[in-house]
Amino acid sequence: MSYEFYADSHTYKANGIVLPSVTANLKALGLIWTSADDLPRERGKRVHLATQYDDEGTLDRQSVAAEDLPYLAAWIKFKSDTGFVIEAIEETVFDEVLGVGGTIDRRGFFPNHRKFPKIPAIVDIKAGQVQPYVRLQTVGYGHAWISQMWRSPSSRSKWFLRCAVGLRPNGKYFIRWFDLKDWHRDLNDWRAVVRAANWKRLNGLEAA
Repeated sequence: MSYEFYADSHTYKANGIVLPSVTANLKALGLIWTSADDLPRERGKRVHLATQYDDEGTLDRQSVAAEDLPYLAAWIKFKSDTGFVIEAIEETVFDEVLGVGGTIDRRGFFPNHRKFPKIPAIVDIKAGQVQPYVRLQTVGYGHAWISQMWRSPSSRSKWFLRCAVGLRPNGKYFIRWFDLKDWHRDLNDWRAVVRAANWKRLNGLEAA
């Protein structure tokens, strides 16, 4: 099966067929709250790009708006404080089981984690609050990665550590961990979300 991702339109395709994204499924059920104000959304995009370029080592600091610099500083502090080791940046994944596409903000591991220093981890970056849907968003990304990589013995994993990092305008951050013991429960909830979103589309109640 061939997979394609078009960044400009944020479109995922499998064998030429458009797949709904992880966030599209969550939005189809009204689980993502979005502000009518465009400023937080635009700021989130800018901050995401700044953290991406910084992690890739290509960031021109002078290109970062002054109001975005504290968010970038918060991300850098998170990495320093936790020792998070990045293995993939903005990684596109396709769920071969559920028929969903997605992009993982960061994949890596926490070598300093008290209990699980060797378990792979997914980190989602938020420039502001962390909404409840992120629990399902991250398990959706994890399941997609696992379903795509199951053929590779060296990359096999049954679950991921998951957390969301909320970056604040004062240069500080907070971490919302999603307990490893909740993986299977969250995955069952995610499967239910995908089924319900697909049902809405099949019945003309939601655009793909």
